[in-house]
Amino acid sequence: MDSHPSLLFDLSTLSGCYYAPPKVNYGIGRVAAGLAGPLADNYGADFGLSSGNYSAESSLYLAREHPHLASHCIEPPPTFLEKKAMDFVDLGDPQGGIRQDLWSKIKRAAWHPYDHRVRWKLSKSTREIYEGAKLLHSEFGLPVTRRCPLAKKIFTIHDIIGIRMLAETDKKFVSARIQFQEALSEGAYFACDSEYTAGDVTELVGASFGPQITSMSLGLDAVFKPTKNPKALEGWRVKLGLKPSERYVIAHTGEIVRKNLVSIIKVVDFLRKQSHPDLKLVFAAAPKNLREEFTHTVPAHIKWQEFVHFTGYITDEEFPILYSGAEFLLFLSLAEGFGLPPLEAMGCGLPVICSNMTSLPEVVGDACPLVDPNDIDGICQQASAILDSPSLRADLAARALTRASLFTWEKTGSNLISIWDRALKS
Repeated sequence: MDSHPSLLFDLSTLSGCYYAPPKVNYGIGRVAAGLAGPLADNYGADFGLSSGNYSAESSLYLAREHPHLASHCIEPPPTFLEKKAMDFVDLGDPQGGIRQDLWSKIKRAAWHPYDHRVRWKLSKSTREIYEGAKLLHSEFGLPVTRRCPLAKKIFTIHDIIGIRMLAETDKKFVSARIQFQEALSEGAYFACDSEYTAGDVTELVGASFGPQITSMSLGLDAVFKPTKNPKALEGWRVKLGLKPSERYVIAHTGEIVRKNLVSIIKVVDFLRKQSHPDLKLVFAAAPKNLREEFTHTVPAHIKWQEFVHFTGYITDEEFPILYSGAEFLLFLSLAEGFGLPPLEAMGCGLPVICSNMTSLPEVVGDACPLVDPNDIDGICQQASAILDSPSLRADLAARALTRASLFTWEKTGSNLISIWDRALKS
């Protein structure tokens, strides 16, 4: 890099994405890359991508998945020997994320200090960029902020759901509030994924900090669009083992309680027993430990093994095919900082039955039925109506496409650029 950028966007959260198979992007990876693109276009040579944690992994992930951004990296790419070390450490979990077994934790404990600190110390130019930076945008609480003593700080806040669930007297709640207030008192800005999250943070820290807490919303990747290729659609049905008469609905995995996965299974079980015996439920992700968890959490009378399918890893090219062949997305989350899955489904023209909780109404608008995620009977009525009425499904599909078109990374980038400009002028 010939010139030293002074406006840094930290991509430490991308490091885990490196261990996913090619073309498989976790939500956090989509968000980070979606935000970085417009910023790079707007600020040009002044813009740099840093990675305070696991810089080698982040560098390789960008080169593989987003090569147009790789030239903005301020850390050097890993050397041959560093790549060999990464192959030995081999942190990637075949079912997604980072391995959590004891041996992997030991290897990670040895690799992380080197990747986090030694690579930084070995690169004089990288240290100079950090030390001279005028602005640093990162996730809140990362040690990378200490490398930029002169920089104005902007922190991405995806959600504070875990904090808000605690009692106000809880030590973790009090500590989080103090940390947020201290950062804001020092002039930091918070860029929140949604208006709901911005309101949540403002309520936590006090209205006086309101001007520094802004919603930027998120965008929709261009890959999420309807697929009408019969061969591709049939290919996924074969992969799932579906018979010609069987239809399927989509759901997403995740934390079993917050994502309300048991309620999703209950809804599909009810629909199968009432009037749709051939209906299947497809979880769009790798199962990890869900099969075991379902054994303990799903009521014993529900034979979920008979109708639940897991897709395993899904590439960006496969997601639209899977969405386009479904009847609807069932998204009954109890709390979200934004809600990318409903937006991505709508971008593919898929009707959505969506929880009315937290940020989700501002994402889906009036494009789909909003439901109480714990009202199984009400959800089943909405689902039955869609399954039984092709005209209703077509109407919801059209509304979904219209709604999804409002969310672009260009619009998100414009919102974020205004936050950056305010911070630089403050």
